[in-house]
Amino acid sequence: MTNLSASVEEILTTDYVGRPFLYMETTESTQNEVARHAVNGASEGLAVGAGYQSQGRGRLDREWISTEGSSILVSVLLRPHEDYVNQIVIMAALALESFIGELDNGIPAQIKWPNDILIQGKKVAGILVERIKSDEPGINDIVILGMGINMNLDTSKIPEISDISTSIYNFTGEKVDLIGGYKLLFENLEKYYESLKMGTDLLSIWKNKLITIGKPVQIANGGEEFIGIAEDVDHTGSLIVRRQDGSLTSVIAGDALIVSEQIT
Repeated sequence: MTNLSASVEEILTTDYVGRPFLYMETTESTQNEVARHAVNGASEGLAVGAGYQSQGRGRLDREWISTEGSSILVSVLLRPHEDYVNQIVIMAALALESFIGELDNGIPAQIKWPNDILIQGKKVAGILVERIKSDEPGINDIVILGMGINMNLDTSKIPEISDISTSIYNFTGEKVDLIGGYKLLFENLEKYYESLKMGTDLLSIWKNKLITIGKPVQIANGGEEFIGIAEDVDHTGSLIVRRQDGSLTSVIAGDALIVSEQIT
C-alpha cells in the first residue's frame, strides 16, 4: 500500500481534487495532517489518506473505528467562497452517494441527516467538516473535509459497531480495490464541488434524498433530547422538527435517530 498515492494520482482524471494525494500507512488523524499543510499554504484539492488513524474522529468528537487498510480514510483541503461554505457537508453527502452507486449500482445507499450514508439502515460512511477562519480580508476560510468509508471492513466482527455499521464488503461480499476507490471518490467530489460553485441547487437535491424527512425522530441536540417529526430542512440545512406539542424547532447540529413509534 506504500505506493497507493502514486498509483491513484496516475489514473486520476480530476483537475485538482486529490492533487497531490498523500497516503500514510498510519497517522493520528488525516484532518490534523491536512490542517498542518493548509496553514503552510497548500493548494485547494490536497488530500491526505491513511490506512489507519490512531485518533480518527467523527462528528461531535466521536471515535471513528477502523482496522488497518480496510477503509477509505481521507481528508481534503478546500477553500470555498463564503457563499457556499455552509453547504460543503451537503455537497459531500451527494458525492458519497454517487460514489457508492458508481462502485456498484445495486447498493441501496441512502443519506440520513445530517451527514451519514446508510446501507439498509446501517452506517457505511460519515463526513466531518472542520473550518479554520481566515484572518486576512478577501482570503477564503480553510475547510477540511474528512470522509470515512467502510470499504473492506467486516463490521460484523467488531462488536462495538456491528449493530449500527456496515461496509461495502458486508453488502456485496466482494473486496474493493482501494486505488480505484480513491480515484472514483475524488472524481465524484470534484464534480459535485464544481456544481456547487456554479450555483447548482444541491440543497434541494439533498433534501429530496434525505430519508429523515417525514419520519419520527429522536433528537439529541446538545443537552436536550426530544421526539418529533422531521418535517423539512431550511436554507442552511438545519432540520425542522415538529415537537409533540406542535411547536417547530430548528436543529442546527446534533443527532436525529429515526424511531419506529408513531407520533400524533
